[in-house]
Amino acid sequence: MSHPLNPGFRLEVGPAWSSPPAVAERIAAIWQAEKAKRGDRLTNGPVYGLESAGLDVLRIQRSDYSHVLARRLAPELVGAGLTFRPLGVTGLLLCADGLVLGQRGADVATDPGLWEAAPAGGLAQPDPRLQVLEELHEELGIGPADITAVEACGLVEDLPSGVLDIVFRLRTPLSGTAVQAAYGALATAEYARVAIVAPAALPDFLEQNRQTLLPALVPMLRLAGLA
Repeated sequence: MSHPLNPGFRLEVGPAWSSPPAVAERIAAIWQAEKAKRGDRLTNGPVYGLESAGLDVLRIQRSDYSHVLARRLAPELVGAGLTFRPLGVTGLLLCADGLVLGQRGADVATDPGLWEAAPAGGLAQPDPRLQVLEELHEELGIGPADITAVEACGLVEDLPSGVLDIVFRLRTPLSGTAVQAAYGALATAEYARVAIVAPAALPDFLEQNRQTLLPALVPMLRLAGLA
């Protein structure tokens, strides 16, 4: 599912979302089980979800990560009352040499080994433009001073997880070599590899890696006019 947004769209924050009694106990049990497995690597921070969407306004509601995790691990809970629709942000980063894509590391909690647009992350604050720039710095080591444009494209839903990503085109004059160097300096395991794909080479890249693409990647590229 994709939904267009006007470039100057804004957010309205509605009442917080809370678990209905029918699913609250199961959500808590899933959280406790995963916490026992992952320890301090798993934190129950704030997340925002979509209540309603228009071209100019997204109405959002705050919750916490336990609901995102439960929806991912037990999708049958959606029919039982887990109606929270988590939001994320994704940046389609266009550098001087092409589109920046990251192959998720083997040890990350979700979607290991899949190629995705970099940066990407959950919406933890009611400012998606700021969020995507923070993810860019955290995941690729590129600061906002190196970004010349942040252009909203729309919403795309990742069907396996139920997350709706607000997709932005990000533009930077940095070369592919500079992007790779910035990422290399981070010494992070977020991505096993970062690729810079020239526009002419993108169709072949997508075809050759079609078995290891994040399901939402191609819809995002189409929404942004890149595929």
